[in-house]
Amino acid sequence: MVNSFKDLKKEFLLSNILEIFSGLIFLIDRKGTYLDYYADSDLLYTSPELFLGKTIPEIMPEKSAEKQMYYLKQTFETKEVQSFYAPLKIDGTLQHFIANFVYYDDNSILSFVQDITQLEKVKTDLKESEELYHHLFSNAPLAIIIFDNEGYFVDVNEWFERTFGYKREELLGKSFLDLNIVSKELKPFLMERLHDLMNEKRIEPIEYEAKRKDGKKIWIRTNTSLISLRKKKLAMIISQDITERKKAEKKLQELNKMKSELIRRTSHELKTPLVSIKGFADLLLELYGNKLNKKIINIIEEIKQGCTRLQNLIRDILKTAQLESGKLELNKSKINLSKLIKKCVFESKGFIELRKLNIQLDLPNNYHIYAEKESLHQVISNLLVNAIKYTPSGGMIRVRMEVKEDEIQISISDTGIGLTVAEQEQLFTQFGKIEHFGQGMDINPEGSGLGLYICKQIINLHGGKIWVQSEGRNEGSTFYLTLPIEKFEDIN
Repeated sequence: MVNSFKDLKKEFLLSNILEIFSGLIFLIDRKGTYLDYYADSDLLYTSPELFLGKTIPEIMPEKSAEKQMYYLKQTFETKEVQSFYAPLKIDGTLQHFIANFVYYDDNSILSFVQDITQLEKVKTDLKESEELYHHLFSNAPLAIIIFDNEGYFVDVNEWFERTFGYKREELLGKSFLDLNIVSKELKPFLMERLHDLMNEKRIEPIEYEAKRKDGKKIWIRTNTSLISLRKKKLAMIISQDITERKKAEKKLQELNKMKSELIRRTSHELKTPLVSIKGFADLLLELYGNKLNKKIINIIEEIKQGCTRLQNLIRDILKTAQLESGKLELNKSKINLSKLIKKCVFESKGFIELRKLNIQLDLPNNYHIYAEKESLHQVISNLLVNAIKYTPSGGMIRVRMEVKEDEIQISISDTGIGLTVAEQEQLFTQFGKIEHFGQGMDINPEGSGLGLYICKQIINLHGGKIWVQSEGRNEGSTFYLTLPIEKFEDIN
């Protein structure tokens, strides 16, 4: 009879097993008495003295002891390996074990015990994760489709059935190329996106028109992602029905078009009487200026100035309507941008001197670009006049142009009243004028509130960007605009 592992280690096979087995090994006799063990002490969960020399029924809970004694008997009778699952509570925590009873000789067996608690936790977590995924997949208020790498349906959820009118059973194993869900022209494009996804390229969301089983057309927005299921790459397409949004957008476009047309016609109708009013005011001064007293002359001058302000507003409104219609086309040509900026500064020289400001230019000499001269002149002048208007006497304005790799950046900075975060968000919007009247600032309140909006639209048409940076009130502001560099030889 073997009484210790010192005797067992003499045998070559068992010696090798002891070296590689990572669990617990017990030597147990026919009565279920623990004779010896082999393991690291931290795998025992308790002191060896508590079970060595004791039997299984003395140590184990009743049901577990009965189960182990049964398999012990079977091992001696059949001399075959008996494997069983043995959960056990240790210090109030349920631990999971797999035990294998192996016949050794007529008086003893070897019990190989492995702690599978972590494995059971992983299995439980995996099961919960799968249940959560299945719940989300089945009940998500979005149409979800799973495709293989060739565009064959692997699965669809209930919301897909509602959205497209197909039953899951109708689609499984079929290719989307064989259905009329999308147009014939769109299918190659979608298949190319699928192949790009399988090659782990980033796929951007897209919107397109699709067709239900009953032939009704709907608009959908799709997000595509790569998933792995049983080591197989699959595409998950999440689709959202945006038909109502598209209808609202179309209606909004129509209303916006009507609004722009109404503004355009109304503005044109206003121009004629304005010309008459201003013309008659000029005529009054010319014919009777020497006969009128100063008060009357001042009133007529106010009429003229009011006409000028209204004419400027009408001009901005018409320009805005033209930009919104999408009909405005730029008449680009090769222009000297350095010279254009200097011209804008020269035209504002009287205003700069009136406000007692300093101005500094940092420009390359005679730098040419391809752009529309008149509209760029309007943008730069507008930014420059704003900087002058909102900078107190004695302040500084800097105009800088920097040539980068593929774009030109122009900046106009000032030491003026600055902008709050809320004011920066308001800029570049229609009628986004920031009112400073009555706040103790020496600022002329005139202006339509359309100037910066028009600037933004013009720069967008040129393929550039425009933005502002300011640290806050009384910290000055810097307006930036960029223009792409186009090669003249490519244009020609």
